[in-house]
Amino acid sequence: MEKDKLYLVFIELIGVEADGSYRYEFYFNDDTSMKIINDIDYKPIGLNMNWEIISANAKKIISVKTNIKFDLIQNSLCFSFKECMDGCVCLACENIDNYEEYPEDGRLVFSYGQSFDSVEDKLGAKKIFLI
Repeated sequence: MEKDKLYLVFIELIGVEADGSYRYEFYFNDDTSMKIINDIDYKPIGLNMNWEIISANAKKIISVKTNIKFDLIQNSLCFSFKECMDGCVCLACENIDNYEEYPEDGRLVFSYGQSFDSVEDKLGAKKIFLI
């Protein structure tokens, strides 16, 4: 599968490692209309304890290790995943709660359907590389 035909459809926190860094999996697909989780209309998704990833609908899953914590749509107490798919809210954004000031080089924000190359470029700008 060519990476230039892949689009970001989900980001999952795998866990926090011993060194305090976060491990995420970035899910990509060539069809953004295909559901990557069940219950996309449940609102707010953060209160839905029954959603599951349909990993068979991901064409590529990439691991990312970073010191940056992301706020993820699946933890939202305001929105459904469908609203993320529709572009009303981001899939993930850099959590800046404990920063003393706004990041000089900008805040990382990932949108549903963002191209693989764009995701790779944004991560690379923050010196985060795909594993």
